[in-house]
Amino acid sequence: MGSSFMYCTTVTGVTGARDFLKKYFETEYGQVFATFKERSKTPCIVGFGVSNNEAVGMIKSILKADGVVVGSAFMKILNDDPVPVLTAAIVTFLKDLFAL
Repeated sequence: MGSSFMYCTTVTGVTGARDFLKKYFETEYGQVFATFKERSKTPCIVGFGVSNNEAVGMIKSILKADGVVVGSAFMKILNDDPVPVLTAAIVTFLKDLFAL
């Protein structure tokens, strides 16, 4: 990936984990995202509300995004788990998130 990218948010409003439906990526958002990808040579990264493997899979397979940003779900792990189990919790989360 080059030195720049376009960050495409999945929704308007505040960030936080969401349950996305496949139909959303195939219709409403998918149409807007496809237009961005068509008209730009800059890599398009998708984020905002992405919190699980299912969402990452849909973003990669349906949208063909160049990357995925996961923020709030990662921060939740940092806030919820005590320090001794933090590393294991993060490793487990990341393995599940990107196990496609």
